[in-house]
Amino acid sequence: MKKKQILTITAMLLTGVIAAAGCGKKEEEPVSVLEPIPVEEQAQSGEAAQTASQEAPASDNVQQQTGTQAAENQTQNLSQEQMSQNLFASLAGREFYFSSGAGGWRTVLNINEEGLFNGNYMDSDMGDSGENYPNGTVYECDFNGSFTEPVYVEDGIYKTTIKEIYYVQQPDTTEIKDDIRHCYTSAYGLDRATDLYIYEQGIDLKRLPEDYINWVRMGLNDDTKLPFYGIYNPSGEAGFSSYPNADAGAQTTSAVSSEEILAGIAAAQEQADQIQHELETEEMSQMDYNFKTQDLYELWDNQLNQLWSYLKSTLSAEEMERLTAEERAWIDSKEAAVKEAGAPYEGGSIQPMIMNQKAAELTRARVLELKDKYIK
Repeated sequence: MKKKQILTITAMLLTGVIAAAGCGKKEEEPVSVLEPIPVEEQAQSGEAAQTASQEAPASDNVQQQTGTQAAENQTQNLSQEQMSQNLFASLAGREFYFSSGAGGWRTVLNINEEGLFNGNYMDSDMGDSGENYPNGTVYECDFNGSFTEPVYVEDGIYKTTIKEIYYVQQPDTTEIKDDIRHCYTSAYGLDRATDLYIYEQGIDLKRLPEDYINWVRMGLNDDTKLPFYGIYNPSGEAGFSSYPNADAGAQTTSAVSSEEILAGIAAAQEQADQIQHELETEEMSQMDYNFKTQDLYELWDNQLNQLWSYLKSTLSAEEMERLTAEERAWIDSKEAAVKEAGAPYEGGSIQPMIMNQKAAELTRARVLELKDKYIK
């Protein structure tokens, strides 16, 4: 498990860097990324060129071509500005993940169409216990804030910064609940952020920094293009992948594609395999087992929600009505099976793990059943 030291940060306005202490990673120079070309400067350049062309003699063929090119550039600049304004709409309805990829620490980020965001960070160290917190330590925070308007860098790449960020719990404070010490921190992955780079889905992976690729490699499935929207924080050495979030469906007008669903299921299976490997090979406390199996269940539950969102947008009203009744019956059956699995361990520390495993098993089976039936 990763351990962090966090500097005290109250609800604040960020115009530069979110300061954070070492997170167990060697300090390296940020990976080089492309510098942005502000839309305003491009437009001014195009207008100046167009004016020069209009003042030139009509017989000067070279200057006429310059004027034509300037007009084309100005049209392109307007298109780039429009793309920047629509970018947040494309990000809305997706959950961005920066995580160990194996049910350990993770930061989850949601963005709406106006560039407002919220999320949470969580890590745990069940071996870090004491007299008043025998069940270990959890590092966590809930946060919200806003981004600046994206700036076009080049095709498929934009740049933004954190305009402001606020924390629900005051960072660098602790409290003990249910025999667990809760240490409140800043948002790992967004800390030390100066510039954040947004990568559009479908961009060629060869154009992206290797440091970003290393963070999201698990979800690439040998693709040559990025199968999701991504966010890269070079100063904080953090890379976010993303997946459609059915719970946020009302915030976006973009439909979930079958390709995204299949990619999400494949990525979830890889993550589930890693979690299962850790459960079988690593020594950990019972509380740690409980957390990891909870992650395993949530992994498949998220996939089920995403698949359900896809089915709602593709099936007829009659088909969806029948499937909804079937799904309600399945939920009742699942909950009964989970409760039955945990009953022999009622009140014991192992009960959550047993129930989580059963819930994960049944939910994964349901995801694969619906996939095989409705996605060809």
